[in-house]
Parts: sequence; C-alpha cells; structure tokens
Amino acid sequence: MFQVLFQYFEDRYASFYVVIPITNFTEFLERVKKAVSVLKSIPDDQIRISYKDVQLKTFVNVDSHEQLNLQETFRSASPYGSGSYRRVHLKVRESDSLFIPKSSRSSQETTRNCSSTQNQAPRNRNSDQKHFHTIR
Repeated sequence: MFQVLFQYFEDRYASFYVVIPITNFTEFLERVKKAVSVLKSIPDDQIRISYKDVQLKTFVNVDSHEQLNLQETFRSASPYGSGSYRRVHLKVRESDSLFIPKSSRSSQETTRNCSSTQNQAPRNRNSDQKHFHTIR
C-alpha cells in the first residue's frame, strides 16, 4: 500500500492511499485533484508534479508523456510507520510558479520575488560577524 503525500501550497499538504501504483498519468492527476478541490480549477497542462527521489535527495518532474517517470515515482517511495505502507512525496504546483499561490498574487509575482531574492548582492561579512559569538 502507498500513501501519496503532496505539498500544494507553501504550507499545505494532502494525501490519498492506493493499493497498487497508478501507472496512468491522467488517472494520477485526477486522484490528486480529487484530494484537493482548489486544484480542479487549474487546467491539467498547467499543473506540474514532482516526486522526491530518495537516492538523489531532490525532486524530479513527472512528465505526463513518460510512463516510466510515473513508475519511478512509486519506486522512490520510502517505508513509513510500521512498514505497512510506503510514502510517496510529491510537490504539486502551477507550471510557472514554485507553488500554487494562496493569495490573489499572480504566479509571476511569486516567481519574480523568488528570483529577485536570489540575485541580491551579498551582505557585508563584517556586519554579519557581530551577530555570531565564538563558543569555546
């Protein structure tokens, strides 16, 4: 048995259980949308699903045209609890954003805010030093 646990907002999670792995992407997406009604308003081609690859320790996009990707999603499931089921970790978001925005902000604003933070100039090292103390 598998628990499909997915993050769909920055701080929101949902899950569903399946006995055998789902190998059809359309069926998989329908199950995700059924678990979270807000996702039903987003067109299928605008939803991006990523699974956590436990060996690579990163998230990998699931391609809707690659059945192998969806199978790998379930192969990467980690044992959980008493071992009675395995957990699949997913992130579900709109194609243009890191996560589906909770507020009325557009996904472009969310992306722009994230990229502007990454492009900021590094802070002065000397100003950071006053916040740290050496422990001996």
